[in-house]
Amino acid sequence: MCAGIRDQDRVVFLGDYVDRGPDSAGVVERVIARSRRAPTVALFGNHEEMMVLAPDDETMRRLWLNVGGRETLASYQARPDGERLFDEHRAFFQHETRIVYETDTEIFVHGAAPPDVPLGEVPVDTVVWQKFMNFSPHLSGKRVVTGHTAQKSGVPFDLGHSLCIDTYCYGGQWLTALDCGANLVFQANANGDTRSGPLADVSRWAGAATP
Repeated sequence: MCAGIRDQDRVVFLGDYVDRGPDSAGVVERVIARSRRAPTVALFGNHEEMMVLAPDDETMRRLWLNVGGRETLASYQARPDGERLFDEHRAFFQHETRIVYETDTEIFVHGAAPPDVPLGEVPVDTVVWQKFMNFSPHLSGKRVVTGHTAQKSGVPFDLGHSLCIDTYCYGGQWLTALDCGANLVFQANANGDTRSGPLADVSRWAGAATP
């Protein structure tokens, strides 16, 4: 999607690698492969938590199967080494992903980071499951970048101090990447169409027909 990404660039994935497409196993393989060769941060999303807990928690298993888990299992079962991959990927989620990632200028979470609570005091369920709540600046003064809360317009929700870049790819809209340093947005959809531009200009994409 972003042709200019180099191996020396740090890529932060915001979670929900599984349950949102026909080849979840392949998506996770790509995330892991990138993490083995280049600076990469993979955040832990609520769909990863469901996948991790499902084998040992019947309630979570039923929930997971109803929100994409069946399709995810099918993507592993279609592979000769699917059972091994499934266990390896669960271990990756458990031991090598993060709940929060913080830089000098940004805070990255899958779900939400309450504006008035220090990061170290935020419950895990909030940063993994909570819908976007960053309507006020974070007390750290850093910009909060999140996923999880689908923007069905296909356009990032930008408040300046907070930004949600889940743009409803699984619902027929766009997958979004953000170059935080340059404030550039890159999008692609399931048809292979792409578009890009400055974050300040993407509001004009709202309502544009999805190819």
